[in-house]
Amino acid sequence: MNVVEFKAPAPLRSEFYFYGRHYVEPTKPLRVLIATSIRDVGVDDNVGKQIMIDGRPTYMRGVLESLLMASGEGGPFRDQFQVAGVAVDDVQGQDRLDDYTALPQQDRQWIVPFGTTYNGQPLKEIVHSHPSLFRKIAGNPALKADEKKRFETGLVELAKKLDADVILSDHFMLRFELTQQLMPTINIHPAVTNPDNPACCRGKTPTKDILERAARDGSTRTGAALHFVNAEFDDGVIIADTDRVVVKNDWDKNRLRLEVYNQAKIPVVQLGLSHLREHFDYLYKLSQRPPASEPRALSL
Repeated sequence: MNVVEFKAPAPLRSEFYFYGRHYVEPTKPLRVLIATSIRDVGVDDNVGKQIMIDGRPTYMRGVLESLLMASGEGGPFRDQFQVAGVAVDDVQGQDRLDDYTALPQQDRQWIVPFGTTYNGQPLKEIVHSHPSLFRKIAGNPALKADEKKRFETGLVELAKKLDADVILSDHFMLRFELTQQLMPTINIHPAVTNPDNPACCRGKTPTKDILERAARDGSTRTGAALHFVNAEFDDGVIIADTDRVVVKNDWDKNRLRLEVYNQAKIPVVQLGLSHLREHFDYLYKLSQRPPASEPRALSL
């Protein structure tokens, strides 16, 4: 994995770290297709709901809602990135969604309030169903693999149809195997992925792992990382990250997730997408190199 640190201006470097070089003056906003799974970002993280924190109801705002606000009319990042669309892979009636629906519906729970508009478009107009039906295939590995390839190819086709420059995985509960070979694909991980950072916590259960660290050590640090997707889990070239969240040993999973969203994930995605726009060619080409050809770490 390559970790190439970019010397960003001081105000942006306060507890956030940006990687890359070879700045290029962008000519248009970066267009992003967000791929998400309601069964995780909703059911597990309670995004779009009021949750109890220290005995008080607190709204859990997620990455998607924050990006819509930040890049919509009057948003501070409007000229830097745009949400081209949202792809949801859940299968209504088959996946466990609790009180969420796979797609936004009036008077039903979703990860963004139904009445939200984005640059004049109703929320439901920018959200697309792209069900991962291959997950339901049993007893035929070859057929399942073929359907998985068809699913990933279809996701890229949707992204291109929407004129997206990059696919962003936000709790997308699938392992990409083909997508990143066909189109730039990035992921927001709710912890640090840089192995040189003591706070590094890769894998599928970062919330559980971080809480266990805090219980064992009295406290610990965590954060978030925006990185390219490659063949290895949570190992792609880092765009931006932070380890600014100090986790106390009496936190529960709701408190941890709230603090990670507010202090780390949301600002890392917003600042990281802005940074990626300015260093896109360099970072994307770097992400395509075979792992053996990448230096372990290089500070500029």
